[in-house]
Amino acid sequence: MEDDEKQCLGLVVLVEGILIGVNSTEKIPYHRLNYASDFDQYCCQPWGKDAFAIISSCVSKMGPKTWTKERYNVKGFVLAVHLWALSAVPIFGKKFATKCEGAEETFLLCLRWKSTEAPRMTDIILIEKGVKVNAIVGDPEYYKYLASETHDDDLSVYGHG
Repeated sequence: MEDDEKQCLGLVVLVEGILIGVNSTEKIPYHRLNYASDFDQYCCQPWGKDAFAIISSCVSKMGPKTWTKERYNVKGFVLAVHLWALSAVPIFGKKFATKCEGAEETFLLCLRWKSTEAPRMTDIILIEKGVKVNAIVGDPEYYKYLASETHDDDLSVYGHG
């Protein structure tokens, strides 16, 4: 295998395995594999938009019954959502991660954390009510309407009401 072929294959593995984040048992679609044969063109692809569309589609299909299952699959760049949750919900950051010393709010989300862990749903449920959520981008007052203090499903879904 030529060096440029190795480079293209490595890029496909990074995009498909991490950014797009499909199930490890799924094959990479041939058209995307073939598309990678032109390295420059492949690098210009807006993969962030594709990854966002995949994870948004997956999350929008989830409902109250999803959260009561022992496990569920989320396709897409799940690490981005994980890092956002650690930063936006301070108690998550304190319980499920170690912040880098000197990490400021102006740092990129991926540079704020020294280590993280993937909490189980039972760990999240045990967190008390009244969780504070911070705006990560933009004016917090402008986006305040997106998150209410509580939601009707908060208690009933988890059997606490």
